[in-house]
Amino acid sequence: MDKWVTQGGFAGDNVVPSEYRLEKFEGMISCPTFNFNGASNVALSLLASENIKEKYLVSKNVCHGVIYDYAMHEKFTPFKDDSAGINLAYRGMELFLKKKSKGKKFHDPLALSVAFDKSVCEFREVEMFRKRGGWGANLATNTNTFISIAADEEKIIKVLTQQK
Repeated sequence: MDKWVTQGGFAGDNVVPSEYRLEKFEGMISCPTFNFNGASNVALSLLASENIKEKYLVSKNVCHGVIYDYAMHEKFTPFKDDSAGINLAYRGMELFLKKKSKGKKFHDPLALSVAFDKSVCEFREVEMFRKRGGWGANLATNTNTFISIAADEEKIIKVLTQQK
């Protein structure tokens, strides 16, 4: 496999520059993550696999910084009828926002956008570790494992709406 993109893992203060840190994760080096903890042996196996040439992890802390709220919904409005998929997602989020107006963290759609174009996030090469149910990363070289430290919302929208 050439490339594995997944939503999971955590990049702490030892990896994320201060200007990109979310307040709720300030001071943390590791943190439990739902997807990796849901199948930790599988995650560890894939991270260790030499058969995967590049591994891109869309970290929990970056996902929590991208929120699909009314402002983002408006940015998708001009494209809502461009494809059945965008229209379905748009209508679904319209219903969601009526019930939860603060929005939704953009976990899986963010990972999907990275699968299409990794430049939507800024990455650092790391070695992952697991500690007491939490996941963390240490900066490293020659691991072919990269974790997100920041995301560009405008690029995400362009990728998901197939804009050039």
